[in-house]
Amino acid sequence: MLSLSEFKADASRLLVEPTRLVLTQNGRARAVVEDYQQHRERQRALVMLKLMVQGERDVEAGRVVPQEQVFADLRRRLAGNRSTQTASSSVCRRHGATDASRCPSPRWRSLTTSPP
Repeated sequence: MLSLSEFKADASRLLVEPTRLVLTQNGRARAVVEDYQQHRERQRALVMLKLMVQGERDVEAGRVVPQEQVFADLRRRLAGNRSTQTASSSVCRRHGATDASRCPSPRWRSLTTSPP
């Protein structure tokens, strides 16, 4: 911890080494200064954690697709087949819709329809 006054007086020297500094004002922590690379790494880690939590929630809610179907769909898309999936190959697990345009879930619609 470092007072804001001390940081201002010696900022150029303090910022030479990658570190995280907690700055205080009137004896209370008020701000954190950290190396940009550390900040980016922390942000990436937070994004990964959020994605993991979202994935766990999807599994708990039954919003899953068999792995074979995912890879088959990706192969079709990579082969240039940009049309929407057929009702026989895709059903929204949450709403039972077989047509992406009729499913209230925007996430499922975006996964099953071709980009503009």
